[in-house]
Amino acid sequence: MINFKDIFQSREKVLAWYNQMDGDVSESYPLGVYLDSIADLPKRVAVDLGANVGMFSRIAAHDYEEVHAFEPSHFLSSIMCYNQHHAESHNNIYIHKLAAAKNTGMIASLYRPKDCSPGDCTIQPISEEQVLQSENCLTIALEDIFTLIDHDYIDYMKIDIEGSEYDFLLDKDLSKIAIIAMEIHGPDQELKNKLYAHLGKYMHVWKYLDDLVWCLNKKYDYKIEPRGYCPEEDVRRPLEKLH
Repeated sequence: MINFKDIFQSREKVLAWYNQMDGDVSESYPLGVYLDSIADLPKRVAVDLGANVGMFSRIAAHDYEEVHAFEPSHFLSSIMCYNQHHAESHNNIYIHKLAAAKNTGMIASLYRPKDCSPGDCTIQPISEEQVLQSENCLTIALEDIFTLIDHDYIDYMKIDIEGSEYDFLLDKDLSKIAIIAMEIHGPDQELKNKLYAHLGKYMHVWKYLDDLVWCLNKKYDYKIEPRGYCPEEDVRRPLEKLH
């Protein structure tokens, strides 16, 4: 876990943390020419769920006409807004202080790790290491994101919402999303398998490492297998069988 009390003691530590996050995001969520080699895909709208301080949004802004970043934490969204307007201005990034959830318009409480790291905030705690913090937020459901951003199709959806991905995606229509790149959280393998099966109804699914999933809508033919990803032919199989 990240210890923010330590990180913000010096400018050098902040820059080191920022650069590490940039590298992590670049490795976890493939973009640019990497995607071009996999399939011929549109690059109009990207959605960043669990945007944190906006690393993925900043990178995606170079490839996509619009990027919509969703981050419920006031602290993190404030850093993202500052970067947007002062540090690295991109006029195609739109910031929404909302939490992805099953339903829209609910008032949800944010939880954070006990080490005080705001980077892993969630409205769906999945372990005893996450404690309630004194911040509430509004939620938005998948179907209403299309309405909010005024688009009927999303070309790339990055999801890192710390355990809320199950409520957000299960039983939802995923046919209007070209790519889903996401981190899956929690120890419940049965729940994970249920999510993999649902993704597999709409998507070609690959897994990377232990918890990263990359999905391509079945309406697109891929040219090559995503390099470094394990092809998932039976999305119900446990992760350990893919190694």
